[in-house]
Amino acid sequence: MSIASNGKRLDKIDRQLTPKQWAIRLADEMRQYASEEDFLRAIAKGTYQQSPFIFPFYELGKQAAERWPVPSPENHHSAAILNQKLRGEFHVLKIIIVKANQTIKSKGEMCWMKNALQLSKLQAMTLRDAFEQFARSVATYIGVKELSMDAGIAELNPPSLLRNWADKAAMLLTEIVGYKAAIQIIQERYFGNHPILFKDTERHLKPQSRACAM
Repeated sequence: MSIASNGKRLDKIDRQLTPKQWAIRLADEMRQYASEEDFLRAIAKGTYQQSPFIFPFYELGKQAAERWPVPSPENHHSAAILNQKLRGEFHVLKIIIVKANQTIKSKGEMCWMKNALQLSKLQAMTLRDAFEQFARSVATYIGVKELSMDAGIAELNPPSLLRNWADKAAMLLTEIVGYKAAIQIIQERYFGNHPILFKDTERHLKPQSRACAM
């Protein structure tokens, strides 16, 4: 098969894709790259019309026109209505993909900051506990029965502080699990269970990621 014939065959296949299939193809193209930045850099090399965000609108418009090839006022009106419907469906799905990535990226970064603060607090409490143990050991070694700083050290790490840290850590984990569940529902309902997040954005939802490790 010649290159020209193969190109026409692919054009015909593209012309038959539904808005949902175009949206899934967009998500698949996004996920071919390691990050959103790499994807945007790659599509910037092409033309505006070739952009995976724009190209489907042209193809869906041609699909609507080909549905009523015979020129007439009635056919022109029907094609215009179908054109608007197909493009509108793809536009909505595209917005869902964009908004989902923006939300998870934003919440993931916020998660990282909250997590860093929680880990910092835990480290501080751990160091205080270690200092208390060290002080007790020294006191025992030198024969001091009563360690006057014990009360002050205990006040630094009350049980309520540890419980508060555990509660906040649990809330943070629950928040991330909630975002992950929401994305799964969106993918199942609108995209045939195809993943729609950039790979670097998706990592915010994984427990082993730097952003959400507990």
